[in-house]
Amino acid sequence: MKPNSLNRFSSALFTGCCFMLLISCEQPKSLASNIASKISDLKQEVPLESQKMPVIISYHLDSISTSEEVDCFQNRFSEDAKKIIFALNRIDPDRIKAGSVMVIPDTITENFLDYSPFPQTFEMLEKIPKTVLISRRVQAFGLYEEGRLIRWGPVSSGKRSTPTPAGLNYGNYKAKRKISTVDESWIMPYYFNFMNYHGVGVHQYSMPGYPASHACVRL
Repeated sequence: MKPNSLNRFSSALFTGCCFMLLISCEQPKSLASNIASKISDLKQEVPLESQKMPVIISYHLDSISTSEEVDCFQNRFSEDAKKIIFALNRIDPDRIKAGSVMVIPDTITENFLDYSPFPQTFEMLEKIPKTVLISRRVQAFGLYEEGRLIRWGPVSSGKRSTPTPAGLNYGNYKAKRKISTVDESWIMPYYFNFMNYHGVGVHQYSMPGYPASHACVRL
């Protein structure tokens, strides 16, 4: 995603006051295939009287075999469409290369929430001012205000050797800019800690398209 898009997602999380982390034990083997087959798994039915009918979107996989096809891909879609595609693939634009397999929606709408793997409303969360749901299985976050989804976006959680811990957590502290205690060269904008003892938090960082962090959740 572009820096300004990352800033919007990061700053939205940064203002949160309650943090809930829901993570399955399954680590994705092939993220593109996993997203394509399971992207609607987390959606739930809600009464018709409380919500408009959701937009039904189908997806397909697009193999990018050569550098020429990379250029073609970049020129084939509008900037808004590419924002959606990069988010669906949990990847930064400059990481697309020959050999990439991309999840592509068959329909492009103006509403980014149409592509959320999370439900638009979550009755269980209606009495909580702000909640963040993070799924390691689909590598995405959902930001809720009183049970209503207001933002979602891609994440890169902990890699297999340093997985992001599961559980219910609350925000401990936050900083607009934090230096990692693991490596001083790692600068983490919009850092929001939710496991102080382990030094685990949410922060803006590069998005490679797969779980890659040292346990933190990258945006």
